[in-house]
Amino acid sequence: MADTEPLKVQGYDKFWETILSRKNDDIAGSTGAVYDKEGNRFYIKFLGTNVCLTPSTRLITENHTEKVVEYDLRIAVLTYFALSKRINLSGEWVTPQQLPSGAMFFRGVHSIPAEKIIDRFVNDTKSVIAACEAIGGAKVEVSPADVCYDFMLFPRVPVRLQYWRGDEELPPSVTLLFDRTANEFLLIDGILGVAKMFVKRLTAFNG
Repeated sequence: MADTEPLKVQGYDKFWETILSRKNDDIAGSTGAVYDKEGNRFYIKFLGTNVCLTPSTRLITENHTEKVVEYDLRIAVLTYFALSKRINLSGEWVTPQQLPSGAMFFRGVHSIPAEKIIDRFVNDTKSVIAACEAIGGAKVEVSPADVCYDFMLFPRVPVRLQYWRGDEELPPSVTLLFDRTANEFLLIDGILGVAKMFVKRLTAFNG
């Protein structure tokens, strides 16, 4: 699939049709996106990356360019715009396994690769903090973890990173938590996709 082509994936056309059938103010209100009436397009951020969705051309690009965003992000944005609802976040943090169908889905090849964070930072909490702040994390002051930051993957999809430093008895560990409403905005494989992109962004830090 060329990077200049519309997203045409078997089974995903229905999401474009859903987006086209929704009212623009309903989409903006449920996703937190900004609607550009003149250009008939929506603008949204994913971890600080500005993304533009244009329903008429079925393109999902970086802001003000014709460069199509990476495949996993395209799928996540597409399903987010199709599925998002006008509901409040619950404020309850849960593991991916605690989401509906999560216990069966998030294992084996579908496990979130949190171990890559451990391997990348090797007990260096200062670097973990620097990486979190570099990609827009908000520090959580009260937490059982040594490092805890919240991130907005999409305006309605937060994720919380908890990082525990290892010691002589226990190795370092990482937990990623989602708001209990995450499945109201993304398919379960979309949750896995955005989690993988989050891990990729965090571990790419080279400060």
